[in-house]
Amino acid sequence: MFEGSSSQVGFDGQTVVFWGGPLENNQGMFAAEDAGSLRALAVKGDSIPGTGLVIESFMSPPVVDDGVVYFVAFSEGFK
Repeated sequence: MFEGSSSQVGFDGQTVVFWGGPLENNQGMFAAEDAGSLRALAVKGDSIPGTGLVIESFMSPPVVDDGVVYFVAFSEGFK
């Protein structure tokens, strides 16, 4: 079961992206393209490639522009 907020949805006419997560609070960023299967883009605890940082939470509604997803995430290691 997922919980999320309709204010945390991005859509560009083809790709829909939202953040939410299972009830045990494992937040993630999820997407479906052309009404296809839902897939995880990023999940709390994932490493951010090339940085050594780990995603702690998601802080912004996702923005989708021509199939590219933009979002802000928080990491304790960012200084």
